[in-house]
Amino acid sequence: MKSNTEVKTKMMYVSFCDILGFSNAIENNFEDTVKIYLELKEEVLNIVKIDGVSVSIYSDAIIVVGKDFANVVEAVKQIYWFCLLHDLLIRGGLAYGKHWSNVENGSILILSEALVEAVKIEKSIKHPIIAVSEKINIPIEAWMPHCEGAVFNAPFINYDEINFVNPFNAFWFRSAEMRLKHLLKKIPNHSHKYEWLLNIIEKIKIDDVLIPDDVFNYLLEKGVLTYIDKG
Repeated sequence: MKSNTEVKTKMMYVSFCDILGFSNAIENNFEDTVKIYLELKEEVLNIVKIDGVSVSIYSDAIIVVGKDFANVVEAVKQIYWFCLLHDLLIRGGLAYGKHWSNVENGSILILSEALVEAVKIEKSIKHPIIAVSEKINIPIEAWMPHCEGAVFNAPFINYDEINFVNPFNAFWFRSAEMRLKHLLKKIPNHSHKYEWLLNIIEKIKIDDVLIPDDVFNYLLEKGVLTYIDKG
């Protein structure tokens, strides 16, 4: 039987976020985890108010879709903050590409090359971050807050040669550090995840410029940055 569904493909930004440790939390503390899950649903309803962004939750996975890059990034940041508030970390990818979705008889149908790439990034990344696809050209302007001593206004951080959504903000930076140190003690078998983020926190404290090498060199050439030899 032929479907009457009209296929309208759009170019969209899609982020796939996996909530780390959620399955384990369900097994060990189902009732409290359900409460967190319901709170997450409420938080998602607020995020949906971001212009042009849709958010879906499937068990321990969150999918964010939107046409505007900045709005999708803002939604991802809010999800990250909420999860860490409940001692949960997320890992995922953010990609751009053809995307089609449709609601039919109560079922959500999705065909998306952007989602496929975002899932691939999530599977390959080792750290609890939302990594940005290498195919996405992040504009120089997005890195400028790092050069102005305003890292918390920067949408992205580059560390270990990975561009990822900045998980920190000025209002809860110290709280994030405390929570990560608490998780490090609480779950030592996953220490590498927390130590990696804590290393970034230390870099931020000393005003390290966490931008890609090519952007750093470009800004040096333009005189926006001045190289200081600390050796």
